[in-house]
Amino acid sequence: MNRVRFRALPLAATALALPLIAGPVASQAQTKPTGVLPGYWEYQARVAIIPVSKEYKCLKADEIEKFLFNPCTRHYKCTYPVKEVGDGKVKLDGTWTDKKGREAKVKADGTYTPTLVKLKANVKTIHGLGVAGSITAKRISDTCPPPGTEKK
Repeated sequence: MNRVRFRALPLAATALALPLIAGPVASQAQTKPTGVLPGYWEYQARVAIIPVSKEYKCLKADEIEKFLFNPCTRHYKCTYPVKEVGDGKVKLDGTWTDKKGREAKVKADGTYTPTLVKLKANVKTIHGLGVAGSITAKRISDTCPPPGTEKK
């Protein structure tokens, strides 16, 4: 997994980007199977037009839902009371709560195919600022590279 580098972004932009950088965690909502294929995936997040992360991840079938349809980071507890994933469309509406109990409102919608997921998100940060961003994940191979040879 590639580490996110923020040196070129001012501190304020870095803070705004956090709710869009995915290291997804579980949500409370349940969905039906999506038809999204396992394999080797490239995952990119942007705040406005600024790229903030690019990662590569080998996804097994049982990891797809958690990784692609639950945007979150390990710094937050993320819940999506409204979560609709099916028929090639995604709609998420929820909150991210930090360790101090402050909430950021998150709304996202997008589309998916077996090999591509595109989400557009709007976040109202814990400081009340509105931020738009996007997440694009594309399957680049049906097989994963041997351990230690993954792209960084």
